[in-house]
Amino acid sequence: MHGFGAMLEEDDYRRTNAEDMEFLTTVSTDRNAKAPERAAACFSLGRLHWCAGRREEAIKAYKRAMKLTMTPAERAVLILGRLGPMTTSGEAFDEETRNCRNNLTRLGAIHNDENEPLTTASDSGKDPDSRSVS
Repeated sequence: MHGFGAMLEEDDYRRTNAEDMEFLTTVSTDRNAKAPERAAACFSLGRLHWCAGRREEAIKAYKRAMKLTMTPAERAVLILGRLGPMTTSGEAFDEETRNCRNNLTRLGAIHNDENEPLTTASDSGKDPDSRSVS
């Protein structure tokens, strides 16, 4: 998953292909994958959809991350962080979901139920930050 993050941070998203998108979709929806991995896949997928001009798909991917949860035991597990130092699964998960939430806000998406139609602000052409932290 870190490889996709690096591509996005370098604005090298054009190197992705259909197989990459399929992989990210698979990870983001795999109930056996760990929540931080699923959240990272949702963020990367949302960013790639945005870059390809598919706003509604980006919003769906970001919202998918917002529905993920972790138990306290899962949150305490130590993992290798995005930039190398050890962190907890909970901290990694929080970073990814915060990035998704921030980009939803930048896209002007209303946080509504999945059964409701997606609502976005008027197209401003403004790209959500690839790694945003409030």
